[in-house]
Amino acid sequence: MVLAICIENSNLILCGTSHHRKLFQSYLRTDLEGTADEYAISIRSILDLHGLSGSDIEGVILSSVVPPLASVVKQAVKKLTKANILVVGPGIKTGLNLRIENPAQLGADRVCNAVAALKKYPAPIMVVDMNTTTTVSVLNEKKMFIGGCIIPGVSSSLEALCTTAAQLPQISIEECPDSIIGSNTVSAMQAGILYGNACLLDGLIQRHQEILGEGLTVVVTGKQAEPIICLCKYPVTYDPSLLMDGLLILYEKNTK
Repeated sequence: MVLAICIENSNLILCGTSHHRKLFQSYLRTDLEGTADEYAISIRSILDLHGLSGSDIEGVILSSVVPPLASVVKQAVKKLTKANILVVGPGIKTGLNLRIENPAQLGADRVCNAVAALKKYPAPIMVVDMNTTTTVSVLNEKKMFIGGCIIPGVSSSLEALCTTAAQLPQISIEECPDSIIGSNTVSAMQAGILYGNACLLDGLIQRHQEILGEGLTVVVTGKQAEPIICLCKYPVTYDPSLLMDGLLILYEKNTK
């Protein structure tokens, strides 16, 4: 089994695969105060839930957008297995043609998304990852990674709205109001967050099409994306497994 681990700002995602078959995908809450022992216990518990153990792990690949936790989680995994651990970062083979000012600053999540998108979809490609932050990564018709943009995420925007405006309540955005015109405070907030982000996505697609052409492939991923893409006017492809697919592709590239 290959264990892929993605450390995000809000969640730590674990995915186990064997011969290209997914065995499980689980989530832990990202805890900056967590120790290597605590993470090792949590990861071992997840393996136990699926009838697996550290001895089943043949290799590990890890990506992180939370630098302080990368070494902690790596230490945790070493407590469970002697398998080799690859970390997405400088020195790893990606196959990407990076045409940006400082490739070393490119986030591991965007690297994984771009690698998977190039293998699965025709270029030019616009990859939108909607999590704590919303990132846009652009691959042109020559399959070159030429840059993108970074935007406050859906949950971050909602949190900022509730904490800076004293009279606004905490709300759920799992349900979408029927209209963009909210008839009460809660529905108005839901409409603002969901329709507002859908309009943002539509606007980004339109502007990127003006640069890259009508043949642009738009791939959207991330936990925050699903309630929003159904409100978009432009066609998009929703691929929730894009990042983990990218991690596994990188594992294969670097272990052949």
